[in-house]
Amino acid sequence: MTDNSSFHEMGRVMCTPILSVTETYLCKSIYPFYLVTYPFSARISKWVDQFSKWVDQFSKWVDQFSKWVDQFSKWVDQNNKNIP
Repeated sequence: MTDNSSFHEMGRVMCTPILSVTETYLCKSIYPFYLVTYPFSARISKWVDQFSKWVDQFSKWVDQFSKWVDQFSKWVDQNNKNIP
């Protein structure tokens, strides 16, 4: 019997990843082990979703940085006014 710790449930069968690039899993159910290959497009959509989340996070960081730069420039202007 195979160690079930590396398996996770996918529908009604238990599967473990073999090749993550092609989304190939070794699955077992009542029947003997068999291979399941998921479309590569599903993997691409996961990458696109992750990339869009990263872009959103990066744009938030850029917005925060620009606010900090504006605040710093105001502070510099204020201090320049105080210099005789």
